[in-house]
Amino acid sequence: MKYQFGSRVRFSETGPDGFLTIPALFDYFQDGCTFQAEQMGMGVLELKKRNRIWVTAAWQVDIARRPRLGEEILVSAIPYKIRGYVGMKNMLMETPEGEWLAWANSCWGYLNYTTGAPERLTAEDLSGFEPEPKLDMDYASRRIQDPDNWEKLPPFTVLRRHLDANGHVNNCQYIHMACDYLPESISGLSGKEAAASPDAKGCLQDKNGWVCRIRAEYRMQGHMGDIFYPAAAQKDNTFHTAFFDEKGEAYAVVEFLGKQR
Repeated sequence: MKYQFGSRVRFSETGPDGFLTIPALFDYFQDGCTFQAEQMGMGVLELKKRNRIWVTAAWQVDIARRPRLGEEILVSAIPYKIRGYVGMKNMLMETPEGEWLAWANSCWGYLNYTTGAPERLTAEDLSGFEPEPKLDMDYASRRIQDPDNWEKLPPFTVLRRHLDANGHVNNCQYIHMACDYLPESISGLSGKEAAASPDAKGCLQDKNGWVCRIRAEYRMQGHMGDIFYPAAAQKDNTFHTAFFDEKGEAYAVVEFLGKQR
């Protein structure tokens, strides 16, 4: 069953360039998933009563253009498959006229809240689920290959503001963190509108920035007080950011793909 809600790009959701930021785009997609779960009777509070939780395993978000301040948008959540304890869902952001602005594929796991172990979805869990046709898009792998040229960055501590209602680092917070490491020249956050000129890496930069695809792979849960050891790497038109623990195990890896010239 498709779920859709309308909005308008707020000032608080835009960057210095006046367009919706990448983290705000992810927030819209996460909110759409959450609203749909509430409508289906599987919201956060209801699931806690059952000692269950949905967690995000992976995102792929493709961007045609980021909407500007004040622009009206429609956000749709489109679940297309559930098997065992895994749910697959597309997301779409479009204009009221039907122009696709950004679209996504996401993978979710249904877990026991106490143990963190996978839990098979029951007939009761699926009572409101009606699969939709999946979006016609390029589906990339959910697995991200780690680059071999990581540059270590200063560690930091997970704070209360990074957590969601489940007590874990929210999956969109990793996107917020990862975007902090993007160079201004490729993030669209410099406040300067470059007119379709290639940057030093040979990728097209315009007033909507450099990024056309983001993939995120979530490998383990982060909690308040954890120490994150970030690292970044860039090669050609791809920029990676990851957050490791002290043993070198990754909490999450985020990949930004740039527009080719």
